[in-house]
Amino acid sequence: MLAGLMWGSRGLFIRQLSSFGLNNYVTIFGRMFSAALFLGLIFLIKDPRLFKVSYKDWTLMIGSGVIGMGIINVFYNIAII
Repeated sequence: MLAGLMWGSRGLFIRQLSSFGLNNYVTIFGRMFSAALFLGLIFLIKDPRLFKVSYKDWTLMIGSGVIGMGIINVFYNIAII
């Protein structure tokens, strides 16, 4: 329920930030960077071995993580605005 509430309230923040003059890419970068920093700190405290990624998984990680999430966020923000 909390995840659904947070996902649904995203539109309020996106509209507000766009009214301040921030474009789509700045809001996505800020949100993804803060999430990566937050999760990175949690992983670093909990178990630094969680950062280890095998060489064969890098393409999957980049494709689904960076490119996939980036495209989803761009189109979702455009639909909201």
